[in-house]
Amino acid sequence: MTLTNIALSSPGLPSPLRPRDVGAIDVAAATACSGGTYPIAAGGTWVRSTSDAFRFVYQPWRGDGTLIAHIDSLAAGGGTDSAAGVMLRGDLSAGSPVATMLVFSSGKAKFRHRTSEGADINTSCCSTGPSTGDSPPRWVKLVRTGNHLDGYVSTDGSTWGSPVGSADFALPTDVYAGVAVVREGNPGSTRAHAVASSVSLH
Repeated sequence: MTLTNIALSSPGLPSPLRPRDVGAIDVAAATACSGGTYPIAAGGTWVRSTSDAFRFVYQPWRGDGTLIAHIDSLAAGGGTDSAAGVMLRGDLSAGSPVATMLVFSSGKAKFRHRTSEGADINTSCCSTGPSTGDSPPRWVKLVRTGNHLDGYVSTDGSTWGSPVGSADFALPTDVYAGVAVVREGNPGSTRAHAVASSVSLH
């Protein structure tokens, strides 16, 4: 585990990580840690459109960086789909500017980004990637260099190939970086279940 930077603590998670439900959540989430593995149960609706609702396990981060995680497993938990991946977020509001690399229980892999507060992700520019073939286990990676962002998926964490998607826009210098999990569809009492491991930010 190589997440570093500002020291914040939260019960059940090692410093500097902390958990949060972002947006209008219909059922409370749960997050744990065991030996660098993170079981996360999440409600929510999506990470798309003009606002998001999901579970975020994050830390503050400044400037450029590479964020990587292995999504060990992912189950829809009664929803129509579920997603898990890595995220850089301008703030913790539902409509924040964001860049995220997600894999889905249905097999999709999507690099999604919102260029400004409340902008719509549901356009051809802002949600790119294959619709089949990338369900977990998968490695996911985001790379930020200035105003340029790239999202990647890998089967082994070593060979990344071409980006699933790329974007150029100005996220704030200070962002929130971490793992996002969301259950899509069928709101109610069910939660998506994901396990993430090998999380690193440098």
